[in-house]
Amino acid sequence: MCSNNYVRVSLSGGYEALRFGSVTIFRDLNNLGNAIGGLAIGSFSGYQHSGVGIVLADSPGDTSTHTYQVYINTNASSNNMSFPFDTVGYLLLEEVSQ
Repeated sequence: MCSNNYVRVSLSGGYEALRFGSVTIFRDLNNLGNAIGGLAIGSFSGYQHSGVGIVLADSPGDTSTHTYQVYINTNASSNNMSFPFDTVGYLLLEEVSQ
């Protein structure tokens, strides 16, 4: 990868959460979202099913190999969250030259 290029990161899928759930994407150890809500957040009164679709541009700024991973999070140990849920989930990475 050329250091001037960027990576188009696309995530899609369904999730189920009890009360609260967030979805984010990490590049290596770097959260591409924010520390609390990630890239997508939901707050519910009970179990809810929802879809998530995220497209973003990431600029690693180097030619090194990177690992991208999807992380899900709830705000309490008594909450549950599943991703993907009832659908196929995907994380698509595309190098885009500038």
